[in-house]
Amino acid sequence: MISIHNLNSFLGPRQVANLIEGIESIDEFRWGIYANGKNIPGFYASAQSTRAVDGTRDHWYMVARSPEKNFARLLSLKRNPSDEERDIISYLERVNEESRLFA
Repeated sequence: MISIHNLNSFLGPRQVANLIEGIESIDEFRWGIYANGKNIPGFYASAQSTRAVDGTRDHWYMVARSPEKNFARLLSLKRNPSDEERDIISYLERVNEESRLFA
């Protein structure tokens, strides 16, 4: 899922793909976790693209993915996880270890 903030026009799939290809940086303070409609954890990140939309590069994009097989590993890369995120990392690592033991 991708959402584009401060945009007043419609973008087609090729334009969205062009923007995604131009993403070179992710704001390390604007990413985290969420639960989708089925209550499955996923992660989101805010990014900027080098490609212009509406004649400007001053747009933020929220990119989200759920579910993610390596979610605990990805979340553990966050420099300053919240207490909730640390709890989720611990839970997911425990579940992954248990699934390996019983596989």
